[in-house]
Amino acid sequence: MKRQTKRHGKSVNTELSIFIIVMIINKRVYQEMIERIIFRNYFERKKRLRKIN
Repeated sequence: MKRQTKRHGKSVNTELSIFIIVMIINKRVYQEMIERIIFRNYFERKKRLRKIN
């Protein structure tokens, strides 16, 4: 987290808005990564189960 200077209200708002935008973008990226990882693990387990049976 960056320090927020109360003297410069505008800079704080711009930093906050940029931070929020970055968080939103990261959220989407992380969701995609997590979904890919989950799907990969799920399919790998299915393949293993098929091989065992």
